[in-house]
Amino acid sequence: MKVEDELRKTNALAYYWGKEITPDQLQLEMNRMARNSKNPKLLKEVWNALQNDPRLIAECIARPVLTDKMNGR
Repeated sequence: MKVEDELRKTNALAYYWGKEITPDQLQLEMNRMARNSKNPKLLKEVWNALQNDPRLIAECIARPVLTDKMNGR
């Protein structure tokens, strides 16, 4: 399941490599997405689907991207 995979990746970062994803990092990633989106209309639709809730956007959209970046993917 996707959610479980993301939680495992996040936990592995913390446990094995001592890397925590901070709220500031999540916010910076959301800002980067908003600033650099190749399809701002689609991004807005996705964020609207998440009720423009920053916590949901951070966890559903930004965390997976950051986790992959921090894992070197």
